[in-house]
Amino acid sequence: MNAAGIACCSRQNKWFFTGWKFFMTRFRLDVHQVSCEVGMGMILRDEADALVAYQMRKLPGLPRVHECEALTLQEALSWVRDLGYSQVIFETDSKMVIDGLHANSPNHSEFGTILSSCNSDLSAEPYFKVKYVRRTANATAHLLARHSRFVSSPFPSFDFPN
Repeated sequence: MNAAGIACCSRQNKWFFTGWKFFMTRFRLDVHQVSCEVGMGMILRDEADALVAYQMRKLPGLPRVHECEALTLQEALSWVRDLGYSQVIFETDSKMVIDGLHANSPNHSEFGTILSSCNSDLSAEPYFKVKYVRRTANATAHLLARHSRFVSSPFPSFDFPN
């Protein structure tokens, strides 16, 4: 059990939870150099790893990659909150975002501003957690992000019935 009273265990990159019902969101981005767009893919799964919802979206422009990763977290936080979920673990393969979220010194760059907004959102939702995962664990979200260039933006998220 961790400091927030959340029971969770890890076994070979597979998470399972006891007690409360938790959801996992994996998110990833893909930069489309030719079309000057950033694609985002987000997947929401329940504690049994069953698909609950997904979303693809693309944004115009080519910001720096670490800014895109932070922006994707910000979008994922908003998306999951709009869906009405309050106990969610957000998984990212961006070590720079994880380090930036936990940095003690202020960062006045665009990246720092986005992370500050993410930290505010995380503070408002005590059972939203962000953790680092290896890129291989984020393969499906990355696939959605890559395919976002072929759909209108934003691609609607789908909720799957239980």
